[in-house]
Amino acid sequence: MLSKHSFATYNDRVVSLETWVPCEITGVHLDDGPEDPYYTIRFNRGEESMEKQTQPDRLRAPPAAHLSVKVVYIKNLLNHLGKGWSEEALATGKVSVLGKDEAVFDFTPEEVATVEKLAGRVEDEWGTARVDQVRKAFGLRDDSSGGVICARKEREGKARERKE
Repeated sequence: MLSKHSFATYNDRVVSLETWVPCEITGVHLDDGPEDPYYTIRFNRGEESMEKQTQPDRLRAPPAAHLSVKVVYIKNLLNHLGKGWSEEALATGKVSVLGKDEAVFDFTPEEVATVEKLAGRVEDEWGTARVDQVRKAFGLRDDSSGGVICARKEREGKARERKE
């Protein structure tokens, strides 16, 4: 049985009988008992985001070596966090924000999934340079004098001062 928030592929017969598209399981329903579940899924058909219920025979779990990473992109994330909103509230939609987008990046069994490759896909999808992703991930300021390096050196300097 597939679990909520897991990823699978869905046989989207509207397109063709052989079309399998990535989807996210957003609900598992056991109304008819655990031996006969059905699922609510979310997937994209072209540019349109779809949500529907389906039977297990229309779903395939990804192979064990397959990796799907869901990324929630929020423009101006640091500003929202500075106003007191939690990352969870922003990412899950408990708080509505402009500039929020989601994407699932799949890595095939032949690929070696690395953070660098994921950052490259985020850069391709949203145009956010890798150095800016690092700044945002660590809450570092953005300045033209190399904010990432400056902030790291400041922390190292303060740590040395405490030891002395």
